[in-house]
Amino acid sequence: MTERVAIVGAGAAGAATAYGLRDADAAVTLYERRREAGGRATTSRRGQCVYDVGANYLSVESERVQTLVDGPLADDLVAVDGEVWTVDADGDVSPGRDTDEPKLTGRDGVASIASTLLQSADATVHWETDVVGVHRSDDGRWTLETGPTGSRLDDDGADELATVEAESAEFDRVVLTPPAPTTAELLLDVPVADGLREAARSVEFRPITTVAARYERPLEWPYYALVDVSKTRDLGWVAREECKPGHVDGGSLLILQASSEWSRTYRRADDDLVAEDATALVAELVDEPALASPDWTDVVRWRYALTDDGLAPGVQSDPAAAGLRVAGDWVEGESRIDAALRSGLETAAQLGD
Repeated sequence: MTERVAIVGAGAAGAATAYGLRDADAAVTLYERRREAGGRATTSRRGQCVYDVGANYLSVESERVQTLVDGPLADDLVAVDGEVWTVDADGDVSPGRDTDEPKLTGRDGVASIASTLLQSADATVHWETDVVGVHRSDDGRWTLETGPTGSRLDDDGADELATVEAESAEFDRVVLTPPAPTTAELLLDVPVADGLREAARSVEFRPITTVAARYERPLEWPYYALVDVSKTRDLGWVAREECKPGHVDGGSLLILQASSEWSRTYRRADDDLVAEDATALVAELVDEPALASPDWTDVVRWRYALTDDGLAPGVQSDPAAAGLRVAGDWVEGESRIDAALRSGLETAAQLGD
């Protein structure tokens, strides 16, 4: 019999799970609250610029993910041109952070990694659809209640739900891939998943604010990006998006990612102030005052950005909640695209078995 499998979330983990089930005897349905794939590996567009505002690139660290790079992703991926250098607490910049592994993104941005996998998957995708409830019947079947985006609590913890008439569908198996706090919220009405819910709830995330800053003049730096190895600076990551083939047509576009502490401080500040202060920080860091006056900026805030926690293998597929699994970089305890893809592929393999 063909099993009905529901996947919640079209980020890297959800897309990899759907791709991994393409040859299984399963009817796969995927629900995504946004209008495109990618999750926290998100790409924005403005004018002639394509820029990655969440995860910046894919660095392959597992054989499973390498099969994707050599297979369905091969025609889309491009390598970032340049090295990652370091900056310390005193502002001293030096080489030495890079590895021999290529840094990969899509020609149309890092979000195309997930969208390309979905194009090769045999799945029905419902875009702009929130999963507002997950339930399990006594006979082990799963019911998902869905509605248009905004039907459940948003990532900023809004305390009011939109009044909608939810639709429902039954499945034999369910894979949840949203960040751990959202996954825990979805499991509130599933008593048999108490262990998994509490484990997900205990996973701590750090927020990150990203500012994209566009400059018409090129920046002649000897590196692609700077990373704060001291973990003390307000800017933890500074990268030139023009080092990614096809992303920026002339000039420069900086991706500035603030520290978690700075991001918490500016959480409720308006975008103009966030952009003004972030560009002032990079101007001071590299001693180029003109960088404080970009042509335009774009601000993206990630409440659930980074985590160092993970789940024990036994919790990921709690026997008490048979047919329910979770996947994502937070499951692996690594905030990396490779970890999310690996988690999705492993989940698909387990379901296939």
